[in-house]
Amino acid sequence: MIKIFKTNGVLQIAIIVAAVVAIWIGSFVKPVEMAEDGLCGPVYRLIAMGLAGLPTVSTLVALLLTLTEGYLLNRLLYKKGLIPLNTLMPLLMYVIVSGIGVRSCGMRPEVVANLWLMLALMSMMPKENMIMEEGRIFNTGLWCSMAVLTWIPSVYVLVPIAIGQITYKMYKGREWAVSLLGLMAPIIIVLTAMFMTDEIGETAEYAKTLASGLGVRYDGGGWSIAETAVLAVFAIATTVGTVTLLFGKTVVQRKHGMVFVSLLIFSVASMFYGNLMPVDGEPFAIVLATTGSIFLIEKKKRLWIYDIVIAAMFLTSLFL
Repeated sequence: MIKIFKTNGVLQIAIIVAAVVAIWIGSFVKPVEMAEDGLCGPVYRLIAMGLAGLPTVSTLVALLLTLTEGYLLNRLLYKKGLIPLNTLMPLLMYVIVSGIGVRSCGMRPEVVANLWLMLALMSMMPKENMIMEEGRIFNTGLWCSMAVLTWIPSVYVLVPIAIGQITYKMYKGREWAVSLLGLMAPIIIVLTAMFMTDEIGETAEYAKTLASGLGVRYDGGGWSIAETAVLAVFAIATTVGTVTLLFGKTVVQRKHGMVFVSLLIFSVASMFYGNLMPVDGEPFAIVLATTGSIFLIEKKKRLWIYDIVIAAMFLTSLFL
């Protein structure tokens, strides 16, 4: 299958369509209400209010968001020179990884947060030989803030974003100040609106959850361990392979690649905000779709082994 994603565009689309149908069909047969828990931010709760009582519509919106995010990732990786033009591997990998988890394939805060994260990455990554505009720096902070206001564990995305700013030589205090302003603007507006509408209790609860931080928790059985093992094997193999390949790229490509790889910090840290298991794939989707695509598109030998790994991930997205 990997060979197909290096050559045949029509078959690529056919495989992606088949994967989407297989993974998401069950969610449309028995649609459920939008998932809400203590980790939802005020922006997601506002979206949930708008889609309340419309489980089929919310599931459709979640699918459209997933496909949009996969497409944006595919386009961004190509524009940064990390994958060739003729492959849709990132989109396929994004769909598969996003479908992993017992609570996946529906409207969840992680799905919306990933959109903000994609927009933040697109704002932060400069074009070659261009100095970052202050407007783009501000937007990076703004989109990160929207992610935090949607799904509270997204606060950890600030770590790889900060690494990215250092990677792109944003050393000046003015640049960090502009980024901080972008980060604070939506938070101040939303919390002020909640305060003015006499939702002080919800405001305090949001702040308390945001400050809870990392905590080792475990809630899962054998299937959760199997699910985690599949993600871990793929993550380790492709990340090590991608880092090795980046040494042969240009300086600019290495910078872009390492920013994507640093998203693993966000993905792993977010596991500990709620329960360590079961692990849902959405927080890992961007980074694993990236490392998987870069590594597998470049790899020449023993592709059948990775075909089996992808098949295992696909089956995991169907049954776990």
